[in-house]
Amino acid sequence: TFVDEKGMKWHFYSAEKPILDKSRSSRIPKAIALNVMITPGAAGKFLPIRVDSRNAGKIQYHPGSFADMALPGKFVKLENFQLNSGNLPKAQHFTVLENLLKEFTRVRTPQQLANCVTGELKKLSQAENINIFARAQLTRKLLDVLALSSEFYRAAVTPAATELDKIAEKISNRWYLPTLAAEYPDTVKELQSFFKNFTPEKLHSAHNAGTEVHKLALARGLTPGGVILHGRGNRKILHWFEGCSEIEEFWLYSDGKSGLAPGWVALNQKSHVNKSNKHLKFRFMDVTHGTVFFVPGDNRNTVELHEQINTMLKKSAVENIIWPDTWPINMK
Repeated sequence: TFVDEKGMKWHFYSAEKPILDKSRSSRIPKAIALNVMITPGAAGKFLPIRVDSRNAGKIQYHPGSFADMALPGKFVKLENFQLNSGNLPKAQHFTVLENLLKEFTRVRTPQQLANCVTGELKKLSQAENINIFARAQLTRKLLDVLALSSEFYRAAVTPAATELDKIAEKISNRWYLPTLAAEYPDTVKELQSFFKNFTPEKLHSAHNAGTEVHKLALARGLTPGGVILHGRGNRKILHWFEGCSEIEEFWLYSDGKSGLAPGWVALNQKSHVNKSNKHLKFRFMDVTHGTVFFVPGDNRNTVELHEQINTMLKKSAVENIIWPDTWPINMK
């Protein structure tokens, strides 16, 4: 990795060791020759770099012509390579990937997989020494893996994945090109901003919140509460099953054909049932003769529960969760 006078980093990748033109009078070589990859799977392109150590001890690096790419006239810093060593350092993102694969071999459960992935995502969010395009590519792939470990991660993963795709989907898979950062400086800034604001810990919080809401929904014990029969004037009359009429809340299922989305709709007797004749006052869906309505077995108020859930989400800084299918569509 070389740095130019403007502070721009130029990453060069090679599958071969560099060739050093060593000087007899100095440990610093006179030149470096790299076989730089610009197309995966294809032979690299030759890049000569002259090493100039005459400038008051400050070494400068002057690249030669290279594959019709516009390189700066000189680099002022070499970040991760010892000039007196012939050993080419491993790419930083390769080291991350290598360690990640070792971790994956020890994974035995979906939770272990999620912990492994979120741990690596946190490292990547702070790894400013890694080529930012390779960093974005790895992060994007790991977000997909995390979503596979549990459906509860998907709601939090999707916004982050969508933002990364919007910023760099068309170019991040070309991370190996040394001129990419120079050609797309605005994209580099957007990716830097993304990683600055990206908080992998929130993914865990969203997972836990989604799990708790699903547990609550399953524990409510929805049970048939009665049937709706058509009376005179096409009025919909509620006929309660024994022991259910005292439950204030009742639920209807929308098939999605009456303008409402498919799913449960939570109503209450005070607002949606005429006290005198028990007819339904909810006109936003077509209720057929003989429709069964349901009541929550825990007899808890869904509006209050929804407020409690929202409070929990705000405290956890969770913006999105996957709501259970058994949760009312008018309470999400």
